[in-house]
Amino acid sequence: MTTARGSGRCGSSASRSTPVADGWRRSWRRSPLSPDSSRCSPAPTRSIEVLMTYELSEEQQQLARMVGELGAARSQGRRSMDGGPPVDIELWKQLVELELVAMAMPERLGGAGGSTMDEVLLVEQLASVSAAVPMITTSCAADVLSRLVDSGSVEAADLASEAARMGRVVAAGISASAGLALDVSATRSDDRWVVSGSVPDLLEAAAAAVLLLPAVTSEGDAWFAVEIDPDRPCVRDQPSLDQMQRLGAVDLDDHPATLLGFVPQDGDLNAVVLAHARLLLAAQALGSAAKALDMTVAYAKQRSAFGQPIGRFQAVKHTLAEMLVQVENARSAVYDGAWAVDEGRADSVLAVHMAKALGTENSVHVIHSAIQLHGGIGFTWEHDLHLLLRRAKTAELVLGQPDEHFDAIGTALVSQGAERSRATSVAAGSIADREFQEELRSWLDENLPAGWGTPHFRLPPEPAERRAFLRDLQAIFATGGWVGIHWPKEFGGRSATLPQQLIFNSELVDRAVPQMPGHRGLTIVGPTLIKHGTDEQRVRFLERIRCGADLWAGGFSEPEAGSDLAGLRTQAMIDGDRVIVNGQKIWTSGAHFCDWIYTLVRTDPRRPRHEGISVVAIPLDTPGIRIQPIRQMNGVSGFNEVFFDDVEVPLDNIIGDVNAGWRVNRTTLSHEHFTLFIGSQARFARSLDDIIGLATSTRATNGAPRSDDLHVRNRLARAWTDSRLIRINGMRNVARVQAGAAPGPEGSIAKVFGQEAEKRLFELAIDVTGPAGVLDRGAVAAVGRGKWQFGYLGARAATIGGGTSEIHKNKISEGILGLPRDLGVDATEAR
Repeated sequence: MTTARGSGRCGSSASRSTPVADGWRRSWRRSPLSPDSSRCSPAPTRSIEVLMTYELSEEQQQLARMVGELGAARSQGRRSMDGGPPVDIELWKQLVELELVAMAMPERLGGAGGSTMDEVLLVEQLASVSAAVPMITTSCAADVLSRLVDSGSVEAADLASEAARMGRVVAAGISASAGLALDVSATRSDDRWVVSGSVPDLLEAAAAAVLLLPAVTSEGDAWFAVEIDPDRPCVRDQPSLDQMQRLGAVDLDDHPATLLGFVPQDGDLNAVVLAHARLLLAAQALGSAAKALDMTVAYAKQRSAFGQPIGRFQAVKHTLAEMLVQVENARSAVYDGAWAVDEGRADSVLAVHMAKALGTENSVHVIHSAIQLHGGIGFTWEHDLHLLLRRAKTAELVLGQPDEHFDAIGTALVSQGAERSRATSVAAGSIADREFQEELRSWLDENLPAGWGTPHFRLPPEPAERRAFLRDLQAIFATGGWVGIHWPKEFGGRSATLPQQLIFNSELVDRAVPQMPGHRGLTIVGPTLIKHGTDEQRVRFLERIRCGADLWAGGFSEPEAGSDLAGLRTQAMIDGDRVIVNGQKIWTSGAHFCDWIYTLVRTDPRRPRHEGISVVAIPLDTPGIRIQPIRQMNGVSGFNEVFFDDVEVPLDNIIGDVNAGWRVNRTTLSHEHFTLFIGSQARFARSLDDIIGLATSTRATNGAPRSDDLHVRNRLARAWTDSRLIRINGMRNVARVQAGAAPGPEGSIAKVFGQEAEKRLFELAIDVTGPAGVLDRGAVAAVGRGKWQFGYLGARAATIGGGTSEIHKNKISEGILGLPRDLGVDATEAR
């Protein structure tokens, strides 16, 4: 067989060896991630052991570092952009030597037997350096050859061996616009096969030595190998947006071809190939966007304007924080698509649609912002940003644009009905986790109130009655040992692992058990007392928190200190063994029915802002406390003002050391943000199921269901994607903590995205109802008795409570991206 144009038998040259590359070669063969099996074979449904999936393995991290070492510069990419060869020969040789070109090929065919996730990482890293190598179509060719070899094709086995061992560029013929629906036919002629047809836009075809083409024959659909003769080429280079991965136009007229095999009877080969190509395109976009973000952060730190680095200006910081959120959401979508394929998940088709749609769309947005923040220099040919943009935009445009993939998701959600939007329940993997789950299920079967889960069971409608009912339910759970399970055993908990906590929450969600009324004490106050409280405080408070005897409010915000907690002015004077508190708290949730308030107070106004704060526990029935409910825009009074007028409590009520409240409170807030996603995603998904039902049952003015509207389906799909991302981002953060890291500013990423998603969800609901959306509670024809209007108005607070989105963007830009703090903040801290 002839060699590729410009690429040759690339595997014959020695490649650059690096310590990371050598180590990866040694570890890969013994890695459990490299089975000698097809990526397409079914895998067990995701279990809790796959929590590890959300954190890259050591081998995968090593792979990413190694590929980053291979091509740190974009010089070859620039040569390709200027009309040079379509393949970076030296880089291709190195990839062949490291067995990365044939990563997807099973080991029995000479490949590395890697997973889809491994390939995603490889392509992501190559895209970050704008590598001019045809990884997408060669990886897809490995899919074709592996499946045909399994069907008994000797020709496919021979070609697979050449691709894996000698590095021939064997590329699957995939049209940018038509996918695998090519206008190519094949016929027998004198005991040989010839193919005819034209395709104007084959991906990466300019680099191919052999094209694998699907073709129609009189005997059925089949795959053929077409040699590209460099002297009489049937493929013509096409000027492309991304010249580093140039498209080719193929014209075939009775061109000799080798039959590799007929499409297997299961009929899913072409679907597998297209899904693989879409995932890798999304990975390319992700790698380009992540590099653009890194470049822009570095630029913002060193570029000065008005005497300051531009990264100090809040407008720049917030844009960069939003870019990071978009990159991480794209990463979650792309990685989850790869995990779904590798694990054989039932939702893998939708996961791939999500990866292609969101992964490419977000990435293009990020690079657009990167160019904007670079100013004029970002618009120049000499700067590398346009190389990243060209690759990401190409990935977005080919094999279906984002709206097409969102419509595919929306159509599936509508056609498959309720429950489609909900995540799969978490199942136990280890023996200990299975025993934990079985014990919990048995206890729930025996102890939930009679009729629970049936259509006839209803919680009390009035808020006070409902709280009393749930308070009693919390006491029952506590008696059974199923409250505060994450607490240490010595304090009444179970020392539950993170996997067990996820199992617990998943089981409660499946049974529609609502949030316990004492959740704030369980997730915020309790863990803080365990870490910073005295023995007397733990004995005094913890058990009452656990059984729901005491409900806690959080006294944080003040009229002049909202998200800026360090600016609080509530004073606490220590007088012997007493603390006398004066001041005001605002936006205090539940203070009108809680028993205690966990309060930040200033005990030493002479100290710097963060050093003179203490935490004090105050009974809400103490003389001198006045609670004033605040009526919200949705008509209810969930928030309160709390006034303290010479309120006296014992000095023993201070939690932690005096003036150490800021350090104590860091524990509090880290627990608050870390645990929010588990229940919030379940509530989000349930609401989305109801909205899907609304869309199918509500009629537009033309009489058709609202779900027939392309725009509505698109919004339903985006809401489903939001729901998935809340879960995936949360699981990634859990996996990070499971690996030994403490909860950090990454929780701000989840909050910024999740709360915006909540606002979008309820706006979607009220929009779907159409004109009926103006009918509120009490109206005869109000949809859902007005719950969607209530949710729509209430969701306006989502991006305000718990620290505004703007404050969390500051945390992201400073705590994760390392940008300098605002000039005004530095001046304030100096006082």
